[in-house]
Amino acid sequence: MGTGYEYRCDHCGYTLRTLPGTGMFYPVEYRDLVAQAKKGTYGNVVQIFLAEHPDGALDCSSALYRCSKCGEYETRPKMTMYLPKEKTDEEVILSIRFMRDGIDYVDPYELKEKYKCAKRYIHKCADCGGRMKMIPESDLARGIICPECKWKIYPSNMIMWD
Repeated sequence: MGTGYEYRCDHCGYTLRTLPGTGMFYPVEYRDLVAQAKKGTYGNVVQIFLAEHPDGALDCSSALYRCSKCGEYETRPKMTMYLPKEKTDEEVILSIRFMRDGIDYVDPYELKEKYKCAKRYIHKCADCGGRMKMIPESDLARGIICPECKWKIYPSNMIMWD
């Protein structure tokens, strides 16, 4: 579940809607993103990580990112790479993973408890190639900078979603 935000700039009319966090379809999203990552959709860093660490996991929850070069926003999966805190055998690994509707996944809350961050995924802007920086969820209610006119804009609507 998460809190979504809608922004509208009164100065230039720019609009943005973001739904950060996780929802009830997280297991399906996890399965699909891991499959894409294994095929190289997210580059060779994640692909190699998953190949070298079958016990590894990804944080597939969504966050709002802003390009440090052009200022554009985009909601994307975090794709942070994790390893279990303790080296364990396969039986223990399976006990800290979840299974829902035949889908093997690691819940974001389990990542914090039983895994450690191994590597952060570097997001690149689709428009200009600049590095994207994640905006913490706690900052979203305080407003964002409009990428078009540079005015500070505040949420015009908040959405509880799952």
